[in-house]
Amino acid sequence: MLYRIDVMNPDRIDPGLRQAWIELARDCGLTTPLLHPDFAVLMGRIRKDVRIVCAFEGGRLTAVLPLHHRPGGLARPLGAPFADVQGLIAAPDFAMPLATLFDKAGIRALHFDAAADPQGRLGGLDLAEDLHMMRMEGDLETVLESQRSLHAKRYKNHRRLARQLERERGSVELVAPDRDEAALAALLGWKRTQYQRSGRHDVLAPRWASDMMTTLFREGHGDVQGLMVTLRVEGRVAAGLFGIRAGRDYNPWIAAFDPEFAPWSPGQLILHALMEKMPDLGLVRVDLAGGHDHYKKYYANAHEAMRTGLVTAGGLARARTGLVRLPWTLGEAMPGAVSRQVARLHRRTELIASSELDWRGRLGGLWRAVSMRSSTV
Repeated sequence: MLYRIDVMNPDRIDPGLRQAWIELARDCGLTTPLLHPDFAVLMGRIRKDVRIVCAFEGGRLTAVLPLHHRPGGLARPLGAPFADVQGLIAAPDFAMPLATLFDKAGIRALHFDAAADPQGRLGGLDLAEDLHMMRMEGDLETVLESQRSLHAKRYKNHRRLARQLERERGSVELVAPDRDEAALAALLGWKRTQYQRSGRHDVLAPRWASDMMTTLFREGHGDVQGLMVTLRVEGRVAAGLFGIRAGRDYNPWIAAFDPEFAPWSPGQLILHALMEKMPDLGLVRVDLAGGHDHYKKYYANAHEAMRTGLVTAGGLARARTGLVRLPWTLGEAMPGAVSRQVARLHRRTELIASSELDWRGRLGGLWRAVSMRSSTV
């Protein structure tokens, strides 16, 4: 088959291409707001490196890959490091290998860390942590009863904590959606403090990240909007979730709580309350990302396998990428604890590279990572 490859800025997405993109994503099961054309347009207003790789067969759109095109031909998934769901949107009959697509698009390499792969195109990549989801298909009470029967002890504890919180601190209310911008600022502040205390890289520090959060919260774009949900005690925010929504799909990026309310586990109480509120909000799917399954398992009633790894162009580009990454490859192949330490550092540098857009930010992030590591040895 002959394909025409077009790499475009998001301001070239006209109504026809937008509709074709939405339909293609729906047909291959990738309805996440993170791969929605309206999110690409919004991100294009915040960052200048957003590009859309489109493949056409004749006049038919057959594949879309939204990304950040970084210097040297490297690419990152759109919205990274907040891209909890990534991947290629493609028609079932799209037959071009990804390496060829990258060659034609001028992309040397792209690292996926949470790629959905409904069509099995990324089988050569490693399995990542499963994506945890709350799905509301059918009757609310049936879904809740199913979760209660699976985790009876945990749900009993939820009820006890909720009663105790109301008895000791006052009335408890879920506000959804919550349009209080001061509450959003508090939520982001708690999260940043959590990053600092844990030694994790502060992905909310870069200006573009705060601009993205604020733009989504205040106005969004088209079908893509910010959604904040808060658990309030006597009107005071005890916990909150903030993320991106499109239609019936919601990805809460930020989950944080006021430390004063920690004894009542408000972060878990808000997830329980959100599950009950999903029908009223018109939500069918809430993505909880991977990891932390020690608490997500109590709410997630669906899971999806994800892929992680580097996809490269062919020929010299592949050889060059392999050479650049050789120290990591050798370090991660070493025996015992050394390989684990190298892998951990590699993941940290990838996170820093995806969030920091200049060398000053990247060097600062690496310095903090090394300093934190040295202080714990």
